Amino acid sequence: MPAYYGVYLMTEAIDDEYLEARPRFGYASGNLWKGGWGGNLNGIEDWRFGLDENQTKAFQYEYKGGAEDFEPAKAQLKDFIHNLMKLEGNAFDEWICSHCDLSLILKTYAIFVALGHWDDYWNNTNNFYLYFNSRDKEKYTMYMLPFDLDNTLGTSNKTGVQDDSGRHDPYNWGMTQCILISKILSRPQFRKLYTKYLRELSEKDSPFCYESSMERINEWKDLISPWLVNDTGEDQVLRDRPAGWSNHLEYRIMEDGSTNWFRVKQSVLKQYTTLQH
Repeated sequence: MPAYYGVYLMTEAIDDEYLEARPRFGYASGNLWKGGWGGNLNGIEDWRFGLDENQTKAFQYEYKGGAEDFEPAKAQLKDFIHNLMKLEGNAFDEWICSHCDLSLILKTYAIFVALGHWDDYWNNTNNFYLYFNSRDKEKYTMYMLPFDLDNTLGTSNKTGVQDDSGRHDPYNWGMTQCILISKILSRPQFRKLYTKYLRELSEKDSPFCYESSMERINEWKDLISPWLVNDTGEDQVLRDRPAGWSNHLEYRIMEDGSTNWFRVKQSVLKQYTTLQH
């Protein structure tokens, strides 16, 4: 006999299973931190760090491991931030390359910018995880993990340094005090790699181009539409509109035209990367 189980929201959590499913990280029992409001990786005072104990108090960096591992994990993250703040020039280049998957960070941020993800580390000091794939204080690779990308694809807002996530300068996407990205991009060789990834997204044959993007999204719409009716009576219609809190309601993702998100963003990426040497 059929059984009714209600309505569920399915969201992939960033946890041990997430880490184990991604062999690139190499080791799934390292130190995982959730970054939140104000966590710009530009300060090491103790009040910034806390243990996830399901409490209402929020920390800029919340440790997702056990209490017995908190102090060593905090020492590791503090050491990372200290070096990030202090090192300059070639010393910074050598250190960042040996302690971060730099290619992945820059490719991730190129995609963030293409999607218009403004509620992020660089612009809004929010919605990021940091994973250290070793518990050794000095020998590790740090990964910045994407999280909570709901305010994207035209749902813009006036936050941080920007007020139009479609047309904003991808090289000045966020605040200079968010030094993990701003210091990396201040180095010519790393900026060049970031430019390469942005250019790839601006090409006509990119998966991000407006033709293939609209086709893909409309296919998803056709798959989802028959299942929209639900017992809550809410969210039963698909509309090609940004969220109501957006400050740019003109963007579209399923309709072509001058305000098609993918057309606008590809044009902006091409414009700014052309200016790079």
